Amino acid sequence: MEMMEPFGMNNFSPVFFIRDVILTVRYWFFEDKEEPLKFKVSHKRSKNIQTVFWNKANLPKMTRSEDSLNIAFNLGVVGKNENKVVQLNAADIKLS
Repeated sequence: MEMMEPFGMNNFSPVFFIRDVILTVRYWFFEDKEEPLKFKVSHKRSKNIQTVFWNKANLPKMTRSEDSLNIAFNLGVVGKNENKVVQLNAADIKLS
């Protein structure tokens, strides 16, 4: 991703799409639309990938773990130094 930077007006951050990810851990859901929904998903061999979703106005009804989702996302890295982890920054989420 760093080789593709800097992102901006003429070089948009790429959007990826993945089907049938499983909701594994749901952190919290705030009523305030300014707060993100944070959760973890897994897909095939990948386990518990941290995900954040800001656009809750379009949020599907994720009522339980093990729901299957389709997610459009940008990749992000959070944390510092050796504590860095890859995070999915969800642009849109739909139930599979």
